This record gives sequence, C-alpha cells and structure tokens, in this order.
Amino acid sequence: MIRYLVFDLDGTLIRSQGRVSGLVARFFEERFGLDPEATRYYFHSTRGKALIAQIMEYLQIQEDEARKLSNEIYALILQTKKGEFFPGVIEKIKELSQDFKLFLSTGNSTAFAKENLQEGGILNCFELVVGSDLLIKGVEHLKLFSEVVGDSNFLKKVVFIGDGENDRDIAQQAGIPFIHVEEEPCSFDVPYCVASVADISGPLAQIINEKRGSEF
Repeated sequence: MIRYLVFDLDGTLIRSQGRVSGLVARFFEERFGLDPEATRYYFHSTRGKALIAQIMEYLQIQEDEARKLSNEIYALILQTKKGEFFPGVIEKIKELSQDFKLFLSTGNSTAFAKENLQEGGILNCFELVVGSDLLIKGVEHLKLFSEVVGDSNFLKKVVFIGDGENDRDIAQQAGIPFIHVEEEPCSFDVPYCVASVADISGPLAQIINEKRGSEF
C-alpha cells in the first residue's frame, strides 16, 4: 500500500526554474565570464539535480569549492521573488496530505523551499522538507525520510513525483514508482506522466492498484 509521497519543488510544485537558472547564469557570467546562455541551458537541462552537484559538474571543481559557490547562490535566491505555484497544486497538496504522508526533496535550499511552502499555506502538509544545502539531493533524501517515519519498508510504500531527469533517476535507483510532471508533451520514457501535480490522482490510483495486485 502506498503511504508516502515525495515531491520535487522547482518545476513540479512551483514555476521558478527559469528565474533560478537566469540568476545562476548571471552569477557565473559576472564571476567567471561564462556564456550566460550556455549556463542557462545546462542548468535547465539538468533540473532536478542538487545545485552543488550541477556546479561541480559544470565547473569541474571539488565539492568544498562548489558548496561555497552554492551557498552564495542560495543567498541570492532567497532575496528573489518566490516561485509561483502551478494552478491547482496548493489545493491538491492539501487534499493528498489527508491520505498520505508528504515529503519534499529539492536541489534548492531548505530555506527557499520552506518559504515557498509557507507562502502557499502548505508547509504544515509536509512531514519533512530537505534541501541540498543540508544533504545533496538523491537516494540519501529517501533514506532520511524513512528514518524520520521509522518505517523499514518505506521504499515499498512511496511514490516520487518530479519534473527532472534526475528525479526519474533517483526513483529508478531506489526502485520506486515515479510520476513525471511536465506541462509540454512528455519528453521522458516513463510509465506515468501528467501535465500538473493537480492531475496525479489517476496515475496514483493506478500505482496503488498495481501494488495491491502484486501483494497477492
């Protein structure tokens, strides 16, 4: 039985990815003289990854140096206007929180995520919110959520919902169902794809039924 739902933030619950990638592009142009369009493209195409992991890969630097840069960028992000929730998402999260325990895993900072959720009035719908400033986004976030609820079978009862290729990869590594969110026609080869989190009831019911069938 599915009891837990893990959500990505940027591009899944809120529309902020373009603003964030633009901010990062300007930062790298001013700091390193890098082409802003190339930077913007890279950070958009690798959405879903932890910011620190993106920086390490893009600049080919070590984690300590990348963490310093990511902390500078997180501070800039916190000064920007918050993201805009996709239509129907706030209501859907409130509805889902009545039947499931919700968690949020983001490549952005924990503070940025909490501020957005607070502004939308849904922070209290989530059991735990974890950003990549605390722990780099990946399967480790799922392990942390499992420890918080004290359920050794957490991975058998969870669905991951996100918009990025990295989100899909995390779900595959953990061996858990994944629902891809994308406004445009689905660009990933995944079993479940919706235009908005507001539309996940159908695939979620399908996953629950499939899980139920596999138990017999």
